[in-house]
Amino acid sequence: MSVESDVRAYLVAQLTNPPVISIGRLPAEPDDVIVVKGTGGPQPELVMGPAVVERTTIIQILVRGPKGEYAAVETLMQTINTLLQALGTTVIGARTYDMVTATVQPLPLPVDRNERPMWTCSYELSYTGA
Repeated sequence: MSVESDVRAYLVAQLTNPPVISIGRLPAEPDDVIVVKGTGGPQPELVMGPAVVERTTIIQILVRGPKGEYAAVETLMQTINTLLQALGTTVIGARTYDMVTATVQPLPLPVDRNERPMWTCSYELSYTGA
């Protein structure tokens, strides 16, 4: 499983009636969707040779909702922000996530061509494991 898949699984388990959660791309439909997208990260830390001690990666979370549901989309983004930043020393799949930090505060994006509101935030995840 990828880091994105781990985050998806965590959100599915933590959110009550989550919308569709897509990995890597924003689908045209449905209106309600959460996107988890990996955006890279620094080189792994190496200690005493080729053994990787800890990895860090950055993901972006994007939340979109139906036209006119700006407050609901913002609330969902804030809920996700709280859940992810509370994630510490948590095992998901083959990885142990030691820390998740938002790189910025959640931000509103312009509505899309169908006037659907969107919010986004990026997170740095530190983990050990595959």
